[in-house]
Amino acid sequence: MADKDISLDELLQQQEKLARDANDIDQKIRKTRQLNATKYYEEVVALIRANGEFFSTNQRNTIKKLIDVDASAGKRDRKAPSELTPIYQLDTGEKWHGKRGKRPAAFNAWSQSAEGKKWLAANVGEKFPKYPNPNFKGDDATPTSKAASKAKPATKSAKKK
Repeated sequence: MADKDISLDELLQQQEKLARDANDIDQKIRKTRQLNATKYYEEVVALIRANGEFFSTNQRNTIKKLIDVDASAGKRDRKAPSELTPIYQLDTGEKWHGKRGKRPAAFNAWSQSAEGKKWLAANVGEKFPKYPNPNFKGDDATPTSKAASKAKPATKSAKKK
C-alpha cells in the first residue's frame, strides 16, 4: 500500500536515476573490458608465438576472423550482383553490371553472333550496348522461342529485296 502514496513525478525521477545508474555501470564495464584486453593481449601473443605453428589452417582462419571484425563487417555490406545497377543490355533484355566475375553466357554468345559482330564493328571501343538499350522493346516485343527469334531476321532480309 505504500506504493499508492508515490506520485507519478516521484516515479519518473526514480526511473531517471536508475537510467543514469545503468549508464554509469555500462561505462564502468566497458572501461574494465578495455583494461582486461590490454592485460590479456600479452598472454594471447605469448600463446600464439609458442603454439602458432601447430594451428591448422581452419584454426588460423578462425583467429583471423575473430580479430578482423571490421573487414568481415565490410564483406557483409557488399551488394549482391543482382543489386548492382546494370551497365549493359542486349536487345533480348539481358542485363549485366559489367563487374565482378565471369561475363554472362548470353553476352558471350551475343558477341560471337553476326548481330554482335556487326554492332561491335559499328561501335568501336564499346563492349556491349549500354543500358537502357533503345532497341529493347520489352517482354511483349521479345521473341519467346528460338523459331520466333530466327524468323525475325528473315523478315528483315525480305524487306531488303
